[in-house]
Amino acid sequence: MTASGLPGSEFRERQHLDPFVKDEFEARTGRRPVSRTLKSEAFPNLGPVDVVVEQPKLLMELKWSFEAPGKVFESVWDAIKLSILGPAFGFDHLYIATGATVGEWGITESADLFETGTVDPLEMWSRDLEPRRGPNYGSTVGEDLVIGARGNQPIEGPREIEVQRLGSFPVIAGYELVLVSVAGNSELRTWPQADVP
Repeated sequence: MTASGLPGSEFRERQHLDPFVKDEFEARTGRRPVSRTLKSEAFPNLGPVDVVVEQPKLLMELKWSFEAPGKVFESVWDAIKLSILGPAFGFDHLYIATGATVGEWGITESADLFETGTVDPLEMWSRDLEPRRGPNYGSTVGEDLVIGARGNQPIEGPREIEVQRLGSFPVIAGYELVLVSVAGNSELRTWPQADVP
């Protein structure tokens, strides 16, 4: 990623991180991952999963938070999404790779999503965002995510998500990429609906 020559503030998820991850996977395995939409009644109208591999059965979501205060918390959406889709479609390996400034990792609202342990995604969804961040300016993690998704939100979600931190990698000056695996409790619960414009 440093070969891009871009500072982290100009690096972007779709333009840079996505092709980098797919290029690396293809170079190491000879197979290029794709992005693909997987449908779920528990979480309708989801966009594509960023990285889909059929052998081994692997899903990965990517995030690049280039500002401060950042949007690392958006990975909460990805964790819920993967925890629903993985078991439903037989994908055993579920990963989130998120990049942010070194300083952001100590202050993000969702820091525990990137440490080994068990998290309650609904509790994370309800956490306050201070300060609120543009362009959505939601008051909580969940409200901000739902505004950004134009009202789309889970109908059901996992009670718990098991997280395993796999590593932290300096990738661009002042930025780290953190990789975790996630596994959702197969039991889903009704998800409270945010009333947003």
